[in-house]
Amino acid sequence: MKRRLFTRSGFSIPELLIAVLILAISIAAIVSFFFLSLTLNQANRNATIAASHAQFVLENIRNTDPASISTQINEGGWDWDGEDLTSAGLTPLQGETIATTGEGSGLLTVTVTIDWEDPGSRARSFSLVTMMEGA
Repeated sequence: MKRRLFTRSGFSIPELLIAVLILAISIAAIVSFFFLSLTLNQANRNATIAASHAQFVLENIRNTDPASISTQINEGGWDWDGEDLTSAGLTPLQGETIATTGEGSGLLTVTVTIDWEDPGSRARSFSLVTMMEGA
């Protein structure tokens, strides 16, 4: 009776290649989701910062004499760029600008619009609109 020293248990090369291919595709998908989540996290962080900058500008407007709000808005008193944000103690976003408009008399509709660029030069914008007493 002959005894076999080697038995044929285990995976064949084509089976191993298919398993490695499935593993590689799975890892690539997980890594791409990871980088996508990093990008979305940064975009959301920038949107939150933009909202806080708009609120900061609105608070500056609210702390102004109501009789001069309309004049200052029309003269660009709250149209800021990165330099103005830095001098106000804020950290500007990439390419950030703030534009403020006011419409109406007596009760002003004030719009503060923040424009900036996310990484990859994707243009983003955020606006806050409120009503306040003006002259």
